[in-house]
Amino acid sequence: MTASGARNLLEVLQHRMTTNADALAVIHAARTLTVGAWVVATNHGRQQLAEAGVGQGDRVVLWMEPSLEMAIAITSVWAAGGVIVLINTQSKAPQLSHVLETTAATAVIHSIKLPVELPAKVMGLSAAEILPSDDASPVSERFSIDSESFASIVFTSGSTGQPKGVVQRHSTLLDGAHRVAEYHGIAEADRLLCPVPWSFDFGFVQWQVSVASGATLIIPERNDLHSVCNTIEQQRPTVLAAVPALITHLMTGMSPFSGIDKSSLSVITSSGGSLPSVVLAQLIEQMPRGAFYLNYGLTETYRSACLCPEMVRDRPESIGRAIVGVDLIVVDDAGRQVPDDTIGELVHIGAGVAAGYWRGGEHPLEPLLQPIHAKHSDQPVMGCRTGDYGWRDSAGFFHFHGRRDSQLKVMGVRVSPVEVEKMLNASGLISQSAVFGQPHALLGTAVVAVVVSDGGDAVLKDLKKFARKNLPPHMMPQRWERRSALPVTRHGKIDYDALKVELTNG
Repeated sequence: MTASGARNLLEVLQHRMTTNADALAVIHAARTLTVGAWVVATNHGRQQLAEAGVGQGDRVVLWMEPSLEMAIAITSVWAAGGVIVLINTQSKAPQLSHVLETTAATAVIHSIKLPVELPAKVMGLSAAEILPSDDASPVSERFSIDSESFASIVFTSGSTGQPKGVVQRHSTLLDGAHRVAEYHGIAEADRLLCPVPWSFDFGFVQWQVSVASGATLIIPERNDLHSVCNTIEQQRPTVLAAVPALITHLMTGMSPFSGIDKSSLSVITSSGGSLPSVVLAQLIEQMPRGAFYLNYGLTETYRSACLCPEMVRDRPESIGRAIVGVDLIVVDDAGRQVPDDTIGELVHIGAGVAAGYWRGGEHPLEPLLQPIHAKHSDQPVMGCRTGDYGWRDSAGFFHFHGRRDSQLKVMGVRVSPVEVEKMLNASGLISQSAVFGQPHALLGTAVVAVVVSDGGDAVLKDLKKFARKNLPPHMMPQRWERRSALPVTRHGKIDYDALKVELTNG
């Protein structure tokens, strides 16, 4: 519970209305939403959803892009007792159909065209249908929701198979938002620019942090480089939250970032992958007084670790230390903690773990917690196995070695694509790389490297020379490709699947 007595983010918003209803809550391009207008709109949306039949525990899919309307839709569903379901709006008909069926959704609120015709049992509501008229009256009643009830189901993209729905409770979202705001130092006076879709957990967390801290959330008109740079100059954010791919693009190519006025920015926070060392060095050079937070976590764990500003320059290869409320350990396949400097699976113990994966039915959750044998406990403790390989060094810093399901077997030896990428990026010859495997008749799997450079073929020649000097034979790429940019998913991560298809068909 917060100092205001609020037990969930909806109550935090309502408390903020009583203290400063005119405070700017959200800015989207030239449009704004005050705290007071947000609460009024939420009450109207709650009434419209209730009249449409949305009740306690009902799942409501939001087929929307970040906007004032989506902010209102989230709190309206919560006020009606429902659960929001978030999915990437670039998903196709099969993915949306899977989400609708899996969650047994009652309704879909949409602001863009749906790729499927909704089943008869699912209501389709346009965002305009739940918004209030200009003369809507203020509200006096208080919203009341169970803080231990389900708040959200975020569907992860997943590396294989159908996406899974990660379920979080209201209490976990509030606690996580406060913990992130605290260690980032985000407060009411801040203006947080987030060009990341809220269907991606890192983007949704920024929405939560802005509500919990009272900071103003800024949404760019578009997510392209010029729009983000224009927003920085026009809206003067103090915090920029962006995925590594966007930061990389801001620092390279045709981006105007280097020439704009960035003096308002004091914090840059990132998650969703590693930031290439050469890009981080350029960022530090352009913003020598900036505070950089490089975060690690899964949709399932909210946030696990952070490389904080005081260590970014000294340990850029690390994912940092466990954040407050979390114990991060490394275990072997049997779930037993291993010594420092030993590669194993990262396990998250403590705050932030999701309630489970949504499976519906009488027992709707597939649990995430498993018994783990940690050194500090005689009895097994419950932890969330991340599926990520890594290790802890003797100074207590963690290092990411790669996804368990993306490890390659070359010449009978296990290879981490992430480790190869880190080495190639450290050459200083390229700005970004993507490494993955392709079937090979002799090797079993061939290592493929697609690198980003504005230089010519001479860059590849020098890079191969660097790789031969620094990589063992089994990690050496057998195929090299150079690009001016890498394809990215809607969430800003490198689109490895698109690269694999391109190179296979090419």
